Amino acid sequence: MCEINQTPQGLPKSTEDEIIHGIDFVIETTKPPFSKSQSRKYKNSILPYRRVENPLIYKLSHYWKAPPLYFTEFRDNQADIKGAERSQGVAQQNTGDFSANAKKGLSISRDRLAMVWVYLVNYLRFHEGLYNTLMDRYEIDPSFDYQGLDVVDILNDLYTVLEILAPIFNEIDVAMGILRKCESDQQIPHSWYNPPNWQDYQINSLEEYPYALQDESDIHHLTPVFIHAAVYAWDFVGYQYRADFREIADMIWYTMDEYCRVPGLSSYEVQIDQVHSDTHVDSIGGIIKFQSLS
Repeated sequence: MCEINQTPQGLPKSTEDEIIHGIDFVIETTKPPFSKSQSRKYKNSILPYRRVENPLIYKLSHYWKAPPLYFTEFRDNQADIKGAERSQGVAQQNTGDFSANAKKGLSISRDRLAMVWVYLVNYLRFHEGLYNTLMDRYEIDPSFDYQGLDVVDILNDLYTVLEILAPIFNEIDVAMGILRKCESDQQIPHSWYNPPNWQDYQINSLEEYPYALQDESDIHHLTPVFIHAAVYAWDFVGYQYRADFREIADMIWYTMDEYCRVPGLSSYEVQIDQVHSDTHVDSIGGIIKFQSLS
């Protein structure tokens, strides 16, 4: 019988140019510090969390170490978000404007947030690798027969995917690092940072967002944007990989060198190979629903 590898594989690594913040958050999501039966639920207006049932006994048995803190969900409950009722339209109808979300707010579970992170790692790897490989091939031999596919248009669309999703991944990744540090420091946020006019920006153009999280950001800089970005990304990558991207990848023999797999969160061979070629979506391949996730 084949033994299943329960070790995370293909996790991204920090480099001189890019720091990865969310790995510890993702790993702990698959291995919480205590079971539900050993803990109690608590919540405030922006996040539910769990702590051990009896903190004093925990401290006595762990040499006065503070009991673990584990966030389970993240909410944007701002009542003054402008906009209409929740939209479940396609991207042409709902462009990712923060203000398009419901006045009741938006939420995402910890498990779903961690899954979005792993999905984005693979999604960005595939599209960045395909873009670079295809660009190199096109520059060497622009006359190569792509069987009717417009390689320039495909390169432009690949670049657009990366331009949209790279800032989204960064916002989610840095937020996860901040939240994990809050857990370690026993710091429970009771509100998100609410800079002026933040709802006027769009999720699919976060490179223009002046309050985007940076490597040095902390809890005082954390806005609810990571929640909106994660919901957007879930629908974006959940609509699979565009058929023409897969087709041209096969033509030039492009395959991903490495998949990110985290037991309990991922099954990516299925996701990458299943393509909704019979469904029309926008030029980026995303559907936006802005629905509450749990």
